[in-house]
Amino acid sequence: MPKEQTITRIIRTFRDQEEAQNVLKDAIEEKRRSNLSQALNAAYDGKGKFSCQLTIDGKKVDVWHASAGVKGVSSVTLFYFPKDLTAAQFHLIALAEHAGGTTYKIDPDFGQDDFPYKKRKTVGVDGQGER
Repeated sequence: MPKEQTITRIIRTFRDQEEAQNVLKDAIEEKRRSNLSQALNAAYDGKGKFSCQLTIDGKKVDVWHASAGVKGVSSVTLFYFPKDLTAAQFHLIALAEHAGGTTYKIDPDFGQDDFPYKKRKTVGVDGQGER
């Protein structure tokens, strides 16, 4: 049976896509901003992909990811969970870019202090491991 994962820190809660775009665009390089827009569109359009299940503040939540871009060129991946499946609000767990086909380099400012989704680490879709 897999070990249950726990995160107690939500990096940021965004009330809507416009707020997320305005805050995160200043945190990334200019060449990645179009990737950010595409990843946010996917997240807000319900096109994110399931990543894992975590316990946050005692509640199990499904964590999703939405990506855009090309590894080695420019990319953005958002790890998040929505307030609910119909709400515009979502909670950011980590911001990353593609390191490989199924691995992600977590941002130094928008990541967790430890695994899963640890800052500056290369992880799998479930946020685990130095890969």
